[in-house]
Amino acid sequence: MDGEDDFVKIWGKFLFLKQASSYATASSMALIVWEYIATFGQEIELVWCSRWSLSKAVYLLNRYITLLMALLYLISESSPTR
Repeated sequence: MDGEDDFVKIWGKFLFLKQASSYATASSMALIVWEYIATFGQEIELVWCSRWSLSKAVYLLNRYITLLMALLYLISESSPTR
């Protein structure tokens, strides 16, 4: 019976860590979305209305690639095949 008890303990720990990981992911995504919403007005004023430059391109690429990657991760995690 020790093998069975060990299996149950390991499986329980796995499920706990999986749930904790899901909570961490959800809170991270909420923080990313909040930051985008909170700074969007400043972004329009300071970035979108300025002339194109290398720093503007890098900023926009970094900002929106991050959002795209976060959305793709959420979609992949919520797919029914997982």
